[in-house]
Amino acid sequence: MSDRAVRLTKLQLPPYDNNCFIIRCPDTDESLIVDAPSSPDQIAAATVGSKVRYIFVTHRHNDHWGALADLRRLTKAEVAYHPDDEEGIPVPPDL
Repeated sequence: MSDRAVRLTKLQLPPYDNNCFIIRCPDTDESLIVDAPSSPDQIAAATVGSKVRYIFVTHRHNDHWGALADLRRLTKAEVAYHPDDEEGIPVPPDL
């Protein structure tokens, strides 16, 4: 793997070992987070050295967004999810 390859970090977070993915661009050092089930400090620590631009939520079940509000506050990232999921997620989307 080249040093210039996109970096993918997978975290399995409690209480259900839900996945959180961090995708980081080596050219810009920008990243995005896919799902924020829990442990916002652990997720934020995994992004150190990058600028988190977006947090994507895959669907409205709370085990995929439980840390969303705290993570948004920590990273100042824009939140994105499908409009059909808005009723189930307490953080309004930017995208």
